[in-house]
Amino acid sequence: MIKQSLEDVLAELERYGQPRLGVYRLGWHCDVELNIKSLGFSSKVSSEFGHKTPMAAAEQCLDYARAAMPSGSQAAISHA
Repeated sequence: MIKQSLEDVLAELERYGQPRLGVYRLGWHCDVELNIKSLGFSSKVSSEFGHKTPMAAAEQCLDYARAAMPSGSQAAISHA
């Protein structure tokens, strides 16, 4: 598998909603409110706090977003 850049990870998260990535006292954190209108699905996923790099936080958030999606929904997601 090809390693994605931070920009790629954030762009994929943007397909699900509006990702937020920031550094706080304990380290990096990322979250996104999933809002897939075509599926009538919404939820919020967040990385853990305290990641040492923005990439680690964004990748964890993306993993959680993928896991939260209803099965078979990837085909229904489009760039809005």
